[in-house]
Amino acid sequence: MSDRLFYQIFISFILGIGFYTLKDTSYLLIGIFLLSFLIYIKIKFKLNLKNSTVHIALCLVLICTGYVYAYLREPVKPNFQTDSVTVTGKIISIPDDDFGKTSYTLRVKNDNYNSINYDVLLNESTYAKHQMGEQAQIEFEVLPIESKTNKNYTEYLLSKNITVKGKVINYQTIKQPSKFLRVVNNTREYINKTFNNYMAYPESGLASGLILGNKSWMDNGLYNDFIKSGTIHIVALSGYNISVLVKIVRDGLIYILPAVIIEYFLIIFIALFLLMTGFSVTGLRAGLMASIIIITRNYGVMAQKDRLLVIAGTLLLLWRPYSLWYDLSFQLSIIATFSVLFLAPIIELKYLHKIKNNFLRDLFATTIAATIFTMPIIMYSVKQVSLVSLFANLIIGPIVPIATGFNLGLIFISFITPLAYIVGGISSVLHGFILFVTHFFAQLPFAQIEIGMPVILLVIIYTVFVWWVIREYKRLDI
Repeated sequence: MSDRLFYQIFISFILGIGFYTLKDTSYLLIGIFLLSFLIYIKIKFKLNLKNSTVHIALCLVLICTGYVYAYLREPVKPNFQTDSVTVTGKIISIPDDDFGKTSYTLRVKNDNYNSINYDVLLNESTYAKHQMGEQAQIEFEVLPIESKTNKNYTEYLLSKNITVKGKVINYQTIKQPSKFLRVVNNTREYINKTFNNYMAYPESGLASGLILGNKSWMDNGLYNDFIKSGTIHIVALSGYNISVLVKIVRDGLIYILPAVIIEYFLIIFIALFLLMTGFSVTGLRAGLMASIIIITRNYGVMAQKDRLLVIAGTLLLLWRPYSLWYDLSFQLSIIATFSVLFLAPIIELKYLHKIKNNFLRDLFATTIAATIFTMPIIMYSVKQVSLVSLFANLIIGPIVPIATGFNLGLIFISFITPLAYIVGGISSVLHGFILFVTHFFAQLPFAQIEIGMPVILLVIIYTVFVWWVIREYKRLDI
């Protein structure tokens, strides 16, 4: 398929999804996007009047297709007649335990009030341990969906397929998770227990964050430190975290297994890792982005990076259409992956070529690229930006893969107590250093500033930035 046809199909379809899911924003903006895209198609491929008409008609058909698809995928909100309801469903997320407060997503099928399937975000004040896959009968108070900090909170929940929010009044277990999910839950619990047994807090929590993307261990002070220093990504499920894990596993197996077997093993490893994280939206997105990074780096010339990224983004939007406008983690995943695939090689070959160590050169280039490229969308979305993010990440960056390696080692040798204490001690020192650097940069008076960005300026910046990156990337001899 030619580039012209490929981009016409996918970008037009994505624009259709964007038309439907765009809420409380001027349609003039997306109209400008559409007009710019059609003009680009005409100029880029030098189409005459006849061909222009055909291609524009094709674009409009695909835009309508995307619009209809998003309409059909609209999550349905149930209609409750009372403020308190009782439903039966299954927990489809890993419960997030936060000092006596637990939150999880319940999937309800054909309850007593509505003959539809829907997802409910539930909060419960309890120390009881619930598990993913557990079926229960739950009475909950229906809460209004609102947020003081996010005016698009309703649409944000729609990007996660959630249409109801509630507070649990009564919980009765009906059925335990399947044997397979019990193994998954127990393994995850075993990993967390291993870190707690051989490492002190908060280092043990950070280890859990690096391996499982767990953030419930952080109090407000620690969370704010990671935010202000611009390092929160290391304790969130991201393509970077998973690609680090995969690189460690590959490097450990390369001397004992054939290359072909290793590639299949890595695919299985990613699948198992995502299963450990509950196949969350964030986890699946991170796994997909990590797979793209791995494929393109391993098979460079054979893989068309731009097409893979567009296809991956489209698949994610097919799954969750509202992610396009209202899920910052989706936006950051696409932007960060683009920066790793295209901007990082430019920085590495043009500006960091004097660094002889391949690992450090690649790590610094990736860190700089992702930090710079994601800054505009962060400024626009959260109205804040970390001025120390680049420096903090450059210091922490080389330590994270090493700490992750020791975390994996601790998991596998935890049954050998004396050795586990040694590995856990070394791992604690590494995690302690990461926490120290994070706190140090977060406490600087100029660490973070509040600054917004108009949407039109955001569009201009990324248009110019993407054009420059693609132009410079094509000039590289790779």
